Amino acid sequence: MDAIRLATPEQVERIASTSDLGPTSAVLAMGDDLAVVKQVTELDPVYFAENSNTSRRLMFIWGIENWLRLTGVHAYYFDVLADDENATWRKVVETHGAKPRSLAPEIRYGKELINVDQATNDK
Repeated sequence: MDAIRLATPEQVERIASTSDLGPTSAVLAMGDDLAVVKQVTELDPVYFAENSNTSRRLMFIWGIENWLRLTGVHAYYFDVLADDENATWRKVVETHGAKPRSLAPEIRYGKELINVDQATNDK
C-alpha cells in the first residue's frame, strides 16, 4: 500500500480547476488517489422566518458577510436545496456572487471522528 503524503505540484495542478482550492486547502495523495482537505467556514443552517422577504434575507446575509470579512474569512460555504421550491433563492444568491461548487446533485454527509460524549464518559 502506498503511503499517504502531500500531493506533488503536478497532481495539484491536475485537479485545481475542479477542486475549489483555497488558502486552507491541502491535497493529500496515496499513489494517484487524491483528496482535498479544507478548513472552511460554513453558514449552515440559516433559518429564515416564514414571513422573511428576499430583501430582508439579503440584508441579513450581507451583515453576516461583512462580519466574516472583518474576522478574516476569505470565503464561506452554504447549502441550498436543489428542489424547485428553492430555485428563486438559488437565483438570488447566484446573482449576488455565490457560485455553485457541486457539478451535480449531491447528498451531503457528516461524520463524527471524536465522540465528545464518549470521551467525557471515559474520564
